[in-house]
Amino acid sequence: MIPFRRTFLALATTLLACTTAQADQKPIWGLQAYGDICRVKFGQKEIKPGVWRLIKVDKGCDIANFKGYAMQGDSHIRFYGKQNSLIASADKGADGQWRGVIGDGDPFEMVYFGPAKGNKPAKTTTNTQTSAAVGKCVTYINAKKRCASPEDTTYKAFETIALQPLAPLNLYFMPDAASRVQSVTPRNICFQEVRHCTERYFDKEIWCQVRVGNESGWILRKDANHVYASKGCG
Repeated sequence: MIPFRRTFLALATTLLACTTAQADQKPIWGLQAYGDICRVKFGQKEIKPGVWRLIKVDKGCDIANFKGYAMQGDSHIRFYGKQNSLIASADKGADGQWRGVIGDGDPFEMVYFGPAKGNKPAKTTTNTQTSAAVGKCVTYINAKKRCASPEDTTYKAFETIALQPLAPLNLYFMPDAASRVQSVTPRNICFQEVRHCTERYFDKEIWCQVRVGNESGWILRKDANHVYASKGCG
């Protein structure tokens, strides 16, 4: 087996262990550092011996200088910049989460976001609240085998709700992924009495304005593929 196939299959086996996706689906991961999450896909093009292309989904991220990646065994990954310099590394912990440090010592983490748009959905056993098959419905970001309930995929004007984030979410200045990221919502937080949400019909997105401490901003509640914050807490 040629070196590329060994490296990519190791990456696919390791990074796709939490899903039923196939290796050619190029799932989206979030690289979290400096209070920002930049979504990426792991490409199959070698940019230098043993280092493969990192495909960025978002523009203008604080970690936009990431260019390539390399697997070291099944539980260690390294990231490289333009000058082939080592930028960050992460290890897979016993809990299945990837954590490490960026070059200057700040915490670094990899967060799984799900299959990339436009990829053929994996074949899965239907285990949903509707008759739709997974891959043809909006699913929960932390439970991709289950279609989201109607109350989590719809928006009612002037409704006051509580929202539970299902993953670390960017807190945006405006209800738009191109807007400035102010911070990242902490885990296990519950947003009580959320009163202001807006729906973008063209993008099939629902955004809600929330408050974290003294900071106010917007989180993406759902898009065309996933629900990122469910209704109710606890």
